[in-house]
Amino acid sequence: MPAAPLKNPKHLLDESRAALANAASLEDVQSVVRTTARSLLRADGATFILREEDMCYYADEDALSPLWKGQRFPLTNCISGWAMLHSDVAAVPDISVDERVPYEAYRPTFVKSLLMVPVGEKEPVAAIGVYWGSEHEASPSEIHLIELLAHATSRALERIDYRAVDASPSIEPFLDGLAPVERIASDPQLRSLQEHVARDLHDTVLQRLFGAGMMLQTLHDRLDSSREQQLLEEVLTHIELSTRELRGVIFGLEYGNLELSGFPGDVLVIVAESARILQFQPHVQFEGAFDAVTSDLKGDGMRALREMLSNVARHAHATAVTIACQASSELSIAVHDNGVGMPDEPLNGNGLKNLADRAATHGGTFSIEQHPDGGALATWCVPLAQ
Repeated sequence: MPAAPLKNPKHLLDESRAALANAASLEDVQSVVRTTARSLLRADGATFILREEDMCYYADEDALSPLWKGQRFPLTNCISGWAMLHSDVAAVPDISVDERVPYEAYRPTFVKSLLMVPVGEKEPVAAIGVYWGSEHEASPSEIHLIELLAHATSRALERIDYRAVDASPSIEPFLDGLAPVERIASDPQLRSLQEHVARDLHDTVLQRLFGAGMMLQTLHDRLDSSREQQLLEEVLTHIELSTRELRGVIFGLEYGNLELSGFPGDVLVIVAESARILQFQPHVQFEGAFDAVTSDLKGDGMRALREMLSNVARHAHATAVTIACQASSELSIAVHDNGVGMPDEPLNGNGLKNLADRAATHGGTFSIEQHPDGGALATWCVPLAQ
């Protein structure tokens, strides 16, 4: 049910100002903002969003049902990012017709209307979002109330020096469908068992598959019948797919012991994060050694992956996504969706430009094209130092 109607919004605002003036931590600020924003406007939900470089981090929320707490989105693909980048209020009576709203991210939620207000005058560092489950056009007085709350919030953030605080959430909320890292790390028996299973799979099953593939390839090259060659090609394809999937299983068994460190671990966190927006779990493939991926390159690679998955959520209407990460002489991140494919008109927008610019910074390229099997294929590729 919506929050109870307020008898005295001014009194509530005064109380929240006093609480923000005495806030001792970022958590205190978030708690005041999320509850006050929702109550002030008798809304169905409210969020508090922090700016993290070129990302929007949905730090906290108070809503009828879960929204995006703990998730991150590119500034350019998010209406909270628009409010912060433009230092302006965004009042949206109908989210389905406003191009600033990533509608695919909102479609699973109750939200029909919203108000987004930046926090900070010159260079906003946060935003306050207020949401309604039915069409609602925020009045000037409602906007003014949230702007007053935003001003008090800005002063509180400056006072507690929130940037010195690690605002990142625990990794655990992002691990739906992935290995329970914290439990594995604290359970030596389970950890040892996983190491043993991963080692056996790699040293026996995977090697036998590889050997069988080589023998079949030799037989294929000696056959004269095109029909028999075609049958063997199909078998070889199945072996190759099984080998890749087995590598993924082995990595899944091992990565809990890595405590989500390195490039593959970061990819899996983003995959778990994006699954809530996509409403399905993407399939991930890893091939090669990722030790040569520097921290700077990894950071840009993660931003590129988030951007590509965000584009899928906003435009593709997909039901499946495959992410293929390869590292050899190049680092390649390819995202293939089974959605509507490429539009007739050329794609424009800051998102695609950002992807290309990030790749060019490292001497690489970004491309997006129609996939032969349907949908679109986006590829971000940069050279690796040997």
